[in-house]
Amino acid sequence: MIAESVTAGEALKLAQKALAQQEEGLLEAAVREHARLVYRIAYSVLRNPADAEDATQEVFPAGAPLRKEAAVSG
Repeated sequence: MIAESVTAGEALKLAQKALAQQEEGLLEAAVREHARLVYRIAYSVLRNPADAEDATQEVFPAGAPLRKEAAVSG
């Protein structure tokens, strides 16, 4: 799976590049690609869906287009 092969540092660089270049499409793709993985990790630690959603939202920048269904689906 692509999302699991990308390091946290690489993901952060992608997000910074997207913000710096104001390319919302790239940021949206990065968020969409990683939101499910982040949610699964948060849920495995927290064991509470609402807390896992909150933690997932905290990971991404305030303007990131995180949709609830992107985090919890799959």
